Amino acid sequence: MWPVCPTHAAGVTADNALLPVPARTVDIGKKTGHRLYGWDSEYGSHSVDVPAFQASQLLVSNEEYLEFVKAGGYDQPEFWTDEGWRWRNYRKAKCPVFWVAQPDHPTEPYRFRNMTNEQAMPWNWPAEVNQLEAKAFCNWRSARTGISIRLPTEEEWASLRLHTLPEDVDIDTWAVAPGNINLEHWCSSVPVDTFKFEHGFYDVIGNVWQWTETPVDEFSGFRVHPVYDDFSVPTFDTRHNMIKGGSWISTGNSATFHGRYAFRRHFFQHAGFRFVQSDAPLSFRPEIYERDEKVVVSLEAHYGPEYFGVPNFSQALANHVIQVASELGVPRKRVLDMGCASGRATFELARQFEYALGLDFSTRFFRLAVELQKEGCIRYALRKEASGDMTTAAGVGAFGT
Repeated sequence: MWPVCPTHAAGVTADNALLPVPARTVDIGKKTGHRLYGWDSEYGSHSVDVPAFQASQLLVSNEEYLEFVKAGGYDQPEFWTDEGWRWRNYRKAKCPVFWVAQPDHPTEPYRFRNMTNEQAMPWNWPAEVNQLEAKAFCNWRSARTGISIRLPTEEEWASLRLHTLPEDVDIDTWAVAPGNINLEHWCSSVPVDTFKFEHGFYDVIGNVWQWTETPVDEFSGFRVHPVYDDFSVPTFDTRHNMIKGGSWISTGNSATFHGRYAFRRHFFQHAGFRFVQSDAPLSFRPEIYERDEKVVVSLEAHYGPEYFGVPNFSQALANHVIQVASELGVPRKRVLDMGCASGRATFELARQFEYALGLDFSTRFFRLAVELQKEGCIRYALRKEASGDMTTAAGVGAFGT
């Protein structure tokens, strides 16, 4: 019922060449009404000009990763991030978790722990590691080769995918999966040189998920899913990184081009990686995940939904001011909001007045309005009472300009 790929020869993946990926504009925000189902983090507007870069032809194999292990990569903190080194010390890791070390065996130093069995090490299958290990490998390879090597960003992965496979080739249009995905080929990984895509690349989708440098974030126009409201928002904390491309066991939404899944960097998820060489600097928006309870109450009061049929007070107050000004024939020139707190009424008034000024005595609250004016969104953790217990729910305060 779960056939494991029998091909696991060694000695064929050591030369993992870097191949060019041309510059392009990528648009990875899914439009409302898209033919395929998606989670909330997939929707919105996200269009980015991605400069040309080079990407490894293959996913990093167990054989290629073995070089890092043999070189003592797990014992050299200079290759690890602070978070990665703390994890390595906590786990006392010396090799990937799916490698079973046999230090006294004369010819088989490692075996491989597959999903349902333990087998001889498939050296030409992709190395399954967490993001911390993948990043340490890239840093080690950079030091060894003198070339700046790192993981791809989400946008670079999308650029590579569009370079090798048209966007409209997706789970609902292919006759046969072009990669080891959707449970169409094997119920395990396969050698990294099995599924070839355009321009000499392999495993652009499938086999294992591919770790990225990108902490998960929402796209412009993000709206929380109406049924599964904590699918995405709890991961908007800079501690979860995107995995892209799907694995052999990925079906449904997780096998699609627009699928966006993120995990903590120390998690394992049938995930491996490929590396890129690029001169483009990495730049990610710093996140605010507000947990100050008094501040969170203000955010929820200003930007939360209606409760028990009672409209949002700040919005209703601003609408009342606008209505009175209209009835009195007052020109909508300048308006002052005293005690604006996190700013909802001020922002609403700014829609109708030429100039709206919000003032508040508390920096604790006012900084939220400033952040919203700048970024358009603030994430917060709201404590809610359910069945007598206090639980944490995530929320997003947002205001469209």
